[in-house]
Amino acid sequence: MNEMHPHTRPINHSDVPSKSSYQHLQGERTFAELALFPGATFLDLGCGPGDYTIRAAQATGESGQVYAVDKNTEALAKLRSKRAELGLSNILILEQDLCDPLPIDQKSADAVLICTVLHHPAMRSRSDVLFANVRGLLKPDGLLVVVEMQKKETPFGPPLKLRIAPAELEAQADAHGLQRQNFVDLGHAYLMRFAPV
Repeated sequence: MNEMHPHTRPINHSDVPSKSSYQHLQGERTFAELALFPGATFLDLGCGPGDYTIRAAQATGESGQVYAVDKNTEALAKLRSKRAELGLSNILILEQDLCDPLPIDQKSADAVLICTVLHHPAMRSRSDVLFANVRGLLKPDGLLVVVEMQKKETPFGPPLKLRIAPAELEAQADAHGLQRQNFVDLGHAYLMRFAPV
């Protein structure tokens, strides 16, 4: 999972032994919604240790560009190690706040992923900035995929009061010119895919 809130309950490993958060939250199903292709430009906002980043770098190939953005130094160190081990030269790692301007051209991103990030209190208060930034970075035919935990008790994840209901997420995105295209129930989590309008 991406940046962890101090009150986030850890995954109960007795229930889900040896599973990463990518596997636990149906990462392959989420990845399919991004519709990446060779040469695509992809932004992983709140990338953590980079499960989606690595998968995207492999899918977009040498002609693609993957931006991995997070301010968690330890997580990014793990991603740098994976990048070197796999020889993936198309990953640019940016250690910064997600709401700060990114060194990326406007309307240049084919797909953006924000996975289990928006519920964090620091992000909720600035979500308008983040959505506006993402809207500006997406190509006219680009996609935004957001994954958040279901607003119900689950074996792991943030406290219920911090979780974002699907209707709330859709309203936030819609206010910034991002229209819902798809909703996917991932069990403990849910996914929404948006496109610029």
